Amino acid sequence: MRVVSVDPGLEGGLAVVDFEKLSFEWRPMPLLEVTLARQAVRRWIDVTHVGDFIDYARPEAIVIEQQSPMPRQSVSSTFTLGANYGMLRGVALDYCYTRPYVRLINAVPAVWKTELGVPVDKLEATRMCREIFGASAPDRDGPAEALLIAYWYWMRKQTHDADRAEHGILVEPRTLRTRTLFLTGHDAGRSGLFDGKYTPSRDRSPGRLFAGGDSPDGGEDEPRRRVPRKAGGRAGVRDPALP
Repeated sequence: MRVVSVDPGLEGGLAVVDFEKLSFEWRPMPLLEVTLARQAVRRWIDVTHVGDFIDYARPEAIVIEQQSPMPRQSVSSTFTLGANYGMLRGVALDYCYTRPYVRLINAVPAVWKTELGVPVDKLEATRMCREIFGASAPDRDGPAEALLIAYWYWMRKQTHDADRAEHGILVEPRTLRTRTLFLTGHDAGRSGLFDGKYTPSRDRSPGRLFAGGDSPDGGEDEPRRRVPRKAGGRAGVRDPALP
């Protein structure tokens, strides 16, 4: 069983663990420096590198730690956190949808850390990772937690029945029970891709859509009439389609 796990923070990391061969690899989170207005520099996750890592790992499951705003967190940091988390989910979902046997698991911190008994202190959590994975484990908390996330999911699969291993955690792609059909009650015959053959109805006068000069039959509308200038106002153009 090969599991790719992601700690999505800017100081996070990537890991892949092969629990059959008892081998693992890890990377610090790849970052890009983006220059914004007024020469402000922001760090963003390099999702292209993340996608290459997932393709290289060929996992059977991808586990990403779920992110949420923290108390007293600034608006800018919250936006960056959500944007990076969303991009990571997009890369992972794209990989999963083209390979139906791969699942994406959202690991809630309060759940996986409690079940695995991960200490709150980052140094203690890093030490716990080294105790499990040995001297080759990272000495940074980001990649270390990524390895612990993979270990948590593997332990959950080992200690639970097959039907209950994923109970209580969000797994995608999967049809959600709350999901409803798109536009329930719509005419299925009118759905599909635009084929370029649509033409507006010709038995009605042109509406606002054709007020810019084009008529429904491809011709030109009658010239617009000038509106007399009012005192203190400006001359306008009257739309001939309006009364």
